[in-house]
Amino acid sequence: MVRQHGFTLIEVLVALAVISFGLGAALVAGSRQVQHAAALQERLEAEWVARNALTAWQLRGDAAEVPPQHSEQTGARHWQVSHSLLEADAGGIARVQVEVRAATAQMPRLRLAGWLPAAPAP
Repeated sequence: MVRQHGFTLIEVLVALAVISFGLGAALVAGSRQVQHAAALQERLEAEWVARNALTAWQLRGDAAEVPPQHSEQTGARHWQVSHSLLEADAGGIARVQVEVRAATAQMPRLRLAGWLPAAPAP
């Protein structure tokens, strides 16, 4: 009897199927990682824009001078920055909420709250 060396066609096909499933799963996982990294970078840039706007308003020292909306650009991204100024408390401090959204988006990408000196009463 002659003994054959090697794999049968069925064994090769099963091995290729296992390898293709493994590579497909790795491809999906890699794609998700890229998507998460892009979303994290966008959120980080939005936070920088919001913090920069809030800090600039805090340095001005008067909540009345805060523009209701403006746009900024970081790298290739365009942002719309808006705020809502809440009632000042007795201590002369007003709470401001900054919203940052991509120029083409409807929903804010980030909301950030901070405090500003209230405008003096007339």
